[in-house]
Amino acid sequence: MRFVGLPGEAALAVVTGMLFNFYAALGIILALGLSAWQITIMAVILSCCHELVLVFLGICHSIIEDTVVFIALGANWWVLIGARFLIAAFAAFTVSFLMRPMPGAVTIKPK
Repeated sequence: MRFVGLPGEAALAVVTGMLFNFYAALGIILALGLSAWQITIMAVILSCCHELVLVFLGICHSIIEDTVVFIALGANWWVLIGARFLIAAFAAFTVSFLMRPMPGAVTIKPK
């Protein structure tokens, strides 16, 4: 997770969101005490699939259910999962690069 500016513990939120839902991931994100910038990156990671607003988990959320549905329609599971992971990683890296704090910018630090 460091390549997108997040602590390693953020991976737990990503995996939880992938396997369960956004709300479980949000609970973990709140417990991590991330900065506003890091929360924005996680939001992008968590919901890019259905809303291009919030990146990685958005593309990969509900990956098990979605993959099962597409397998039933004849798709290759490894292509679906691989493509979603690669696109999510690229999107998270891009957002992280574009949203880097600028020197002298005001930052919000968690308590």
